[in-house]
Amino acid sequence: MLKRRSLLAAAAATLLFSAVAQADYKDEYTVSTVLPSAFPWGQAADKWVELVKERSDGRINMKIYSNSQLVSGDQTKEFSAMRSG
Repeated sequence: MLKRRSLLAAAAATLLFSAVAQADYKDEYTVSTVLPSAFPWGQAADKWVELVKERSDGRINMKIYSNSQLVSGDQTKEFSAMRSG
């Protein structure tokens, strides 16, 4: 019984991971930061984008918009922009 459960769990995990590996990604994702790359928060965003691209074997690409460019410099609109996609 335990062996059968383990086999079913392994099969389910294999299906799940193969579905993730075959996932369709957008050409590019957007990352918005309040601060530019000169500040630690901006540097962290740069490093995060680099690591995501590296660990996804280049399948996930992101572009950073610093200084609240996507919300016309109004930092208070960041969360509203995130909620609306």
